[in-house]
Amino acid sequence: MNSAGATEIPSGPDFEPCRLTDTTNNNLYAECSTWHQPLDHEKPSGRTIELFVTKIPSTAIAPPKHALSLINGGPGGSSIDLLVSIAPILQQVSQHMDIIVLDQRGTGRSTALDCENVSTDLDPDTNDLARETKKCLDSLAFSPVNFTTSVAVKDLENLRIAMGYEQWDIYGTSYGTRVALHYLRRYETSVRSLTLDGVLPPSISMGSNIAIKSDSALRTLFQNCSLDADCKNAFPNLSDDFGALSVYL
Repeated sequence: MNSAGATEIPSGPDFEPCRLTDTTNNNLYAECSTWHQPLDHEKPSGRTIELFVTKIPSTAIAPPKHALSLINGGPGGSSIDLLVSIAPILQQVSQHMDIIVLDQRGTGRSTALDCENVSTDLDPDTNDLARETKKCLDSLAFSPVNFTTSVAVKDLENLRIAMGYEQWDIYGTSYGTRVALHYLRRYETSVRSLTLDGVLPPSISMGSNIAIKSDSALRTLFQNCSLDADCKNAFPNLSDDFGALSVYL
């Protein structure tokens, strides 16, 4: 028995044919379901929220008891939009197994926690940003305490159990790698394989380090370009050009 400790099998999604469109107007024909889960997993008989699940059924005659699941980054990115955008390269995968993708609670089509009238200023006043953030937080229909990474991996485990899969093959990108690692830590026997693309390890604090790490990566890129003859010839003023583009945007 794994660490989920589940004594009851949760009811699974009821799929219907659907057409999905991502933010760049790519389309995918699949099967979709609105799936209800407890807002608070510690109160299974309490309030519920809607989670959106997509399935690409395997074309195999006898699909295995494991399935591929994708976890997008952000935090806040829609995993289903990721599926739509890369669906053509997953065609070979679907010949061997089902593909099941859940929009993490609070994102995409799963009871998204969105803020309206958010400023697009790339250099906002810190005090104004704090006030806008507080205003958004107060306006949300649900408390963010029920939309954490820890809660989200419980949704994914409940989905695995409900759909009768023995294990997941998980692909995570960026922040999605952190979710995948957290899932592996809690439900080790539920994972058949793990692919981490653009790793964000739990040891790194996103909020305080992301700007510093991004700046360091850009400086390394500029330096490497200046040391490469072909790159330097194509982009003789890469750092200055990037700075000018940032100002323009």
